[in-house]
Amino acid sequence: MRSIPLEALDQAVVDGVITSDQRDTLVGAARRREEPSRLSPEAGPGLNAVMVAYTVGAVIVLFAMGWFMIDRWRDLGPPGVLAIAIAFGAVLVIAARMLRTAGFPAAAGWTTALAVVMAPLAMWAFMRLTNLWPDPQNVFANEPTMQSWLWLTLELTTIAAALIALRFNRFPHLALEIAVAAALTVPALAIIIYGADFGLRYMSEWLLHAMGAALIAIGYAIHRRGEDKEMSNWFYLVGLSCTSIAWGFGWGEHNSTRMALPLVALAALAAAIYLRRRVFFLFGILGVFAWLGYLAFDVFREVASFPVVLATFGISVILLTVLAQRRYPAILAMVDSQRGDRSGTLPGDQMTAMIPFAISLLFLLVMPRFERDHARREAAEMRRQNHEAQLQRNREAQRPLQ
Repeated sequence: MRSIPLEALDQAVVDGVITSDQRDTLVGAARRREEPSRLSPEAGPGLNAVMVAYTVGAVIVLFAMGWFMIDRWRDLGPPGVLAIAIAFGAVLVIAARMLRTAGFPAAAGWTTALAVVMAPLAMWAFMRLTNLWPDPQNVFANEPTMQSWLWLTLELTTIAAALIALRFNRFPHLALEIAVAAALTVPALAIIIYGADFGLRYMSEWLLHAMGAALIAIGYAIHRRGEDKEMSNWFYLVGLSCTSIAWGFGWGEHNSTRMALPLVALAALAAAIYLRRRVFFLFGILGVFAWLGYLAFDVFREVASFPVVLATFGISVILLTVLAQRRYPAILAMVDSQRGDRSGTLPGDQMTAMIPFAISLLFLLVMPRFERDHARREAAEMRRQNHEAQLQRNREAQRPLQ
């Protein structure tokens, strides 16, 4: 059977016969057929029975290790925990190497991810042995700043172990461990930088915004280098989750959060179109629903005709979408042809991806002053309410019995 030239596939994209994603899929399939020796006996990526089995097995191992450590760590002590963590880590690393050599990269990746989990456990045991981690009976052990530094050390250990593992096995789920560990540093950083009460109460949401934006920028850097799609997707997913959670924290505190939501949702939908990533589409749609819910239940709650207007608008969007679908592939192909080698990237490239992070850093610089003023007003209002409540109790106590 004669192969189809790559130029014919490119022209088919321009004509709207196929999409650019379909072209990439066809080219990838053709290259895999030309290189049969590189194929793995393992099932391909995606949601299939093999991947589900790997995931279930990894979760069972994590649950068993967590159960064992919680139930037995007092009997084992730091030396026992350190020995078990090192032994399990070494066994898992050897098993990952053997699986990779045998042609099972996904199984090797899951095994490597489990080995990475042993790193913070070993670090905790080492710090307890060397008294770097205070004894729970120590008066300084429960001090918030001390606790934050200790937990930050474990999270950075996880990130370092995952980065080292990535040098030997480009398993995408290692990116998930890095992104989650980075997100978990936010509470510790809030306490270390701004103090326990003020940092957690007022600045953690802004730090979470910045961390989410940074993870999105890292994901885009991986995306534009043409590396594993799933790896960048994990950074996108955790980054968007961080920003969404931070948005929820500030929903009732800042009017600007509610006002900017439709713009952010539209930006996420635009990114989904440019990057061809469904994760942006999902969060953009969730933002649209949140904005419509805010309008329906807060702004126009008393307007009787609003539901009719909203339903009409929704039906119009559906009809316009249906009409646009016939031309959508051609529009995407035209955009790709105009952008040339830059197709699948954002306008402005990495600079555009860094804009949310730069805005988050700006807020981190200017918001402490406003948040401290807000904290002082809250404290003054609380003192006033307590004073009035005490006066009321005194009056009731002085009231003669009937």
